[in-house]
Amino acid sequence: MANFGYSIWEHLNNLNSKNYKCWNCGNIVASNKGYSSDNISTIFICPHCSAPSIIDELNKEYPDVIPGRSIKKLPKSVNQVFEESRNCIGAHAYTAAVMLLRKILMNLAVEEGAKEGDGFANYVKYLCDKGFIHIKQQKQAEEIKNLGNDANHKIETRTEEEAMKLLNLVTLILIYNYEQADVEEKSRD
Repeated sequence: MANFGYSIWEHLNNLNSKNYKCWNCGNIVASNKGYSSDNISTIFICPHCSAPSIIDELNKEYPDVIPGRSIKKLPKSVNQVFEESRNCIGAHAYTAAVMLLRKILMNLAVEEGAKEGDGFANYVKYLCDKGFIHIKQQKQAEEIKNLGNDANHKIETRTEEEAMKLLNLVTLILIYNYEQADVEEKSRD
């Protein structure tokens, strides 16, 4: 989440209040502070994090809301790539997101003990063999590998649907291995 402060916004206007989901903090907010430009578009300032959101005459918000959610307790190397992939989807950079979501599996495997510099198929196999990817998710992990390979090695683009499908799968894998694993450990204590 970017760090904004009201101190950077000068001469804020009082506007008709608008409900929207803030792209930066993810909260549903109602703002009545910002700037207006002849009813074409309005810049609202989030009352929670002070991030600006532009809402046009068709009620479309810019930048788009970042999809998915952050995941607690991720290793730094995994979290950075995960958040970057979410930002890519929010920016409509679906091919880049697919490539990054593929990379997350590599980062996860190395973080959990696989040899750095190995082939990508070996990373997926490592995660499956060690139980980081559930047996029922192995076919989907292969799909991440294949879509990511195509995005990296072929002259074609990926779609929003493909990026969101992979984001959802990677999110489940990460939640299970980091958030849920932490809950299970605490319940055993």
